[in-house]
Amino acid sequence: MEIVLHALSAVLLALSAWVIFANWWIVVSYFVWRKHASLIPLVGGALGCLGCALSPFPALNGLKWAPLLLDIGSVPVLGNTAIYFAIAYIRRKIGHAPTDDQGDGTL
Repeated sequence: MEIVLHALSAVLLALSAWVIFANWWIVVSYFVWRKHASLIPLVGGALGCLGCALSPFPALNGLKWAPLLLDIGSVPVLGNTAIYFAIAYIRRKIGHAPTDDQGDGTL
């Protein structure tokens, strides 16, 4: 059974590394060559977390959160998106305050 866990963990971690590398390559290629492509959000981080959790090595079990931080399509992009929408919501609330457009005291 331990051999199966080793093999499954290795496959999941290899797929995770490939997706994480692809996501970072997409970001770098955008900034360097202005090539547009789409990230694969959460997949690399989720595969890495699962691979670490299934690993028979205790050191990898303790690092199951690390792939989510390493994958630009997971925590960094989702955090950035949450901040963007929070700022947009605040700006919308501030920008839509009732104003006296006519100057006569009516709204």
